[in-house]
Amino acid sequence: MVVLPETEEDIDAVMDYAVKAGVPLTPRAAGTNLTGSATGAGIIVDISRMNRLLEVNRDEQWA
Repeated sequence: MVVLPETEEDIDAVMDYAVKAGVPLTPRAAGTNLTGSATGAGIIVDISRMNRLLEVNRDEQWA
């Protein structure tokens, strides 16, 4: 199964389900996956759609 969450709430829901069902999660972001290493048993969580910058704090140097 592959899940494409778009919000933190989506990730929370997937994690809640996975914990209750005893299903492993494999997080994925950017990558070529030429070796096939991103696949595995359980749920693949592809966070590539979560690519928006929500806040920048220049004083504390984080985004």
